[in-house]
Amino acid sequence: MLPILYIEDNRIFDVTGQAYAVFRVQSEPYAFQPPHIKQQVIDRVTRGIMNLAGEFWIFLLARQWSVDDIVRDLGRRSRNPVWQEHQKEVQDYLRYYLPFHRVNLIVVPLNRQRITIDLTMENWKDWFRQAATGVLDVKNRFLTGQDVLSEDRLEAARKTTEEWIAKLAPMARLEKASLGDIEWWLRKPYFRGLSEPKGTLPDPLPVQVITRGGKCWLRPSRSAYLALSDVRIIERPTQLIVEHPDDTRSYQTFFATVGVPQPIPEDQPTGFEWLYGVLENTPFPVDVALHVRVEAAHEAMEHLRKKKKTAEAQYREWVENDEDVPLELEEDMATVASLERKLRSRQPLVHMATVFALGAPDASELRHRTEQFQQIAGVYH
Repeated sequence: MLPILYIEDNRIFDVTGQAYAVFRVQSEPYAFQPPHIKQQVIDRVTRGIMNLAGEFWIFLLARQWSVDDIVRDLGRRSRNPVWQEHQKEVQDYLRYYLPFHRVNLIVVPLNRQRITIDLTMENWKDWFRQAATGVLDVKNRFLTGQDVLSEDRLEAARKTTEEWIAKLAPMARLEKASLGDIEWWLRKPYFRGLSEPKGTLPDPLPVQVITRGGKCWLRPSRSAYLALSDVRIIERPTQLIVEHPDDTRSYQTFFATVGVPQPIPEDQPTGFEWLYGVLENTPFPVDVALHVRVEAAHEAMEHLRKKKKTAEAQYREWVENDEDVPLELEEDMATVASLERKLRSRQPLVHMATVFALGAPDASELRHRTEQFQQIAGVYH
């Protein structure tokens, strides 16, 4: 996502005009449900994804509860001296362990936009003069971004958002993310491992309305991007360090999954929750980002045939040279027949990239959490 230009309702517009819709997934019981209820939840999500087309992101995020909020809530319950002593013990305990809950978001790109240049009687001479001096000048002026949005584009994004609500409804119970939800989601990566960021954006965001050629345009009066990213980021070989103006630091590291753990029985998948299980058993906040792309069966079959030919040629080359065939290539060849059967039955192919994100207030704590995470994830991966 490029720098943000504007946020309207649950829709984000970047500086190229590309729009994204953000939905919040309502939580539902799962952990202590009987197996048949878990099976129903898994089946519903599976059917929902299979009926989609295109790409979207799923964010499984940990949101920490504020110590002040917890203590304030306890104080309202009773003034009894015994309760007040308990309140002090809770406050001391929370210095070392801060509870958190999960916020799950789905983010969908809307109406992929081509960057266009609006030539008018007033600017076409200037445009061609710059084109003659070098493509870079034109590119910098016309393609790096924009500072206005047309009402037509806002309305198109709104209609597409409603269509996506209908598409996603069979998979999960959704609600439109609020401006507060969106700001927290965008700011959270800078504060991973630290106290939760406080909201600073006004609701609604101030804009100027401009009329051009009989059309209405909106120009945001305040840069949402600058308000969200006032940090300095240092990149190290295995971690990121995010420095804030108040001298606090967020130390972060990331783990990507190579593939979905196999085998997972299709008729009884409970007990193989390779995302949910890891998150539920980790005693500190861990965030997950999933990029999901659903490819239609006929498109996937065509790509599979091309990749199969390439893999078979590579396999023959390894064998003819009396060399050991890479295990990854053998595994890919072994799964081709099963994948072809599913694609012939018109099942789409789902591509998924998964990243786990860990954060801590210092390097030592990050190392400790990394070791714990690897042990817990190793049970499922």
